[in-house]
Amino acid sequence: MHSDPLASFNPRVRDWFARSFERPTEAQAQAWPAIARGENVLVSAPTGSGKTLAAFLWGLDRLAAHPLAEGERKTRLVYVSPLKALSYDVEDAAKNGSEDTKQKARDLENEIERELNARK
Repeated sequence: MHSDPLASFNPRVRDWFARSFERPTEAQAQAWPAIARGENVLVSAPTGSGKTLAAFLWGLDRLAAHPLAEGERKTRLVYVSPLKALSYDVEDAAKNGSEDTKQKARDLENEIERELNARK
């Protein structure tokens, strides 16, 4: 049994996840604590097991938790898709994903925006 794999995320991201998903997948539950500890992590799991979210959500959380000063612009997160086909899948999902997926993304974007505005 894992301790709470979402414990290291900021509260808004944890709340968004709880509203959007029943629970973390096994891949996510194993990856997030290790990523939070700063370990190098390789997630190998079947398609549909939440690998992309396991890798990418932590980066988004860190961006929300540590916003840039107003007017400052710099690259802070680069996500490299491991396979060319996956990059097309991610792009297609972003452009043509289900309404549920699009709504989850909008909800997370709104949560992050509220967090950033609250810090001003």
